Amino acid sequence: SGISERETLNCNENGYYSLYQSDRYGFNNIDNNWNNEIIDFALIGDSFVHGACVNYENTITGNLNKLFNYKKTIVNIGFNGTGPLIQFASMKEYLDAYKVKNIIWFFYEGNDLSNLNNEFKNSILKKYVKNKKYRQNLIKNQQKIDQELLIYLEEKYNSVSKKNILDAKNIYVEAIVKLLKLYRVRDKFSFKYRYNNELNKNFELITSLIKNYSEEKKANLYFIYIPQIERYKRFFFNDKKNEILDIVKKLDIKIYDIDIVLQDHDPLDYYPFRFQGHFNERGYKKITENFKIN
Repeated sequence: SGISERETLNCNENGYYSLYQSDRYGFNNIDNNWNNEIIDFALIGDSFVHGACVNYENTITGNLNKLFNYKKTIVNIGFNGTGPLIQFASMKEYLDAYKVKNIIWFFYEGNDLSNLNNEFKNSILKKYVKNKKYRQNLIKNQQKIDQELLIYLEEKYNSVSKKNILDAKNIYVEAIVKLLKLYRVRDKFSFKYRYNNELNKNFELITSLIKNYSEEKKANLYFIYIPQIERYKRFFFNDKKNEILDIVKKLDIKIYDIDIVLQDHDPLDYYPFRFQGHFNERGYKKITENFKIN
């Protein structure tokens, strides 16, 4: 998560920088919701769940709050850059102390499998898979987490400031070099955009673990499939949706396919300027207004 109880700058895809007040654990939530012993909806996922590039009221969590007239307890432990293994670990760290009725898992087809591949190389994260009881007790160590993050940010700020001074003269040269080397094109064809049997094996394993955890919590589990914008631009797109959903179906998990939801209209209208990767305000609202979850 991020630093707790701070006004936090998120990102800009819609023509403004989105802001949110982080909760006691550094997530993008109404903090008081953590006071309740029963959580109606716990959301896990990456930047889409974190609330990328829109203000809180227009995020998935904000729209669900409005949908239920703020009568449900909704917490969001999604965070930018995470994949399914970190999300599984976050469930263990932050949901253990609560009774949870529904767990809503948002899967992004753009990079969640590649993130998962990298996460399985991390020795700490693998402990959550190998040892059912493994925890770092993060929920009780937020002060230490904040201190470490503040040190990291200070170091990052100082290094970037110095680098900017040194590299200011070379910024245009760097851009030209990247263009000549077809940097972005090569990046699209890199391994992180490919899928293989090992990735599918890891995905099936983590999906079964998330399901088992949900069953232990006696919580309903929903798998929400989020499409990437390249699906509608037909640009450098490798469609593996059916393969992924087949694994989820095999484990008898309820599926909500956002791709189908968006196609009742021109899907590109739900993205910033029909171009950027996350949703605009209209897109976030669209994917929550038809939720058939009690």
